[in-house]
Amino acid sequence: MKTPLNNKLVNSGFSLVEIMIIVAIIGLIIVSTLPNFVRARERTQEKGILSNLRVIQSAKDSWAIEKGKATTSLPSTTDLEPYFEQNTFPQPLANETYSIEAIGTQPYADLASPLSGQTRIYGEN
Repeated sequence: MKTPLNNKLVNSGFSLVEIMIIVAIIGLIIVSTLPNFVRARERTQEKGILSNLRVIQSAKDSWAIEKGKATTSLPSTTDLEPYFEQNTFPQPLANETYSIEAIGTQPYADLASPLSGQTRIYGEN
């Protein structure tokens, strides 16, 4: 004869259907939040690239003032290195390439893969 204590032990635990429902719910939560993580990553990379462009523009301005250059002068990377932190050009964040441009023109970054639909990001004025 089974006692209630033994009967409880036999029927304890989750059934396969209950576990599958829980896994499905967790999967839906993950799928619904994934686009937000992707957008947040793209925004962070874009802000980092804009920050690098500001640093490049600041280095260009400092170089031009210190060397007495005209607005049409085009500095090289080695000309600007002393004006960067640790004397190194800003590192790419998303496989972008930076174009320094002349003193009177804002620098820009060409992106290897689009961020927020952009393939080129210009420095801010």
